[in-house]
Amino acid sequence: MTLPNNLHNAYSYEPEPHPNLIQGCVQLVFWLFFRPTVWRNYIHRIDEQLTPNFCLAELSRSHWRNPTLRRLLLQGCIILPILISLVISLEGWLLGIPKTRILGIIIYAIVASLAFSFGVSLVTAIVSH
Repeated sequence: MTLPNNLHNAYSYEPEPHPNLIQGCVQLVFWLFFRPTVWRNYIHRIDEQLTPNFCLAELSRSHWRNPTLRRLLLQGCIILPILISLVISLEGWLLGIPKTRILGIIIYAIVASLAFSFGVSLVTAIVSH
């Protein structure tokens, strides 16, 4: 019996991310929290100069041209917040919270997370140089 292409190396320390953007996003979050060695290996495969805890301020022009890194940033900065917003919306809807309140919570969460991410990235870049 042969395994599907995306599962042939799922238990190694260098598995390939799932080709589907949404499933790959969930997989990356799983790696980050439960399999940090796989996360480090994945970042190292993208670019040997990147550390596992790199920030956007550290990226050079050549990094932005890397399609694998752009895919990672798409998943982490766009798809993941959308997935989290959908979960929050569903939970709010099931609890009977008004739609305008749910929308306000989602907008606040996205703006706060972007501001926090930018602030941490900026401080990390300044401290590391």
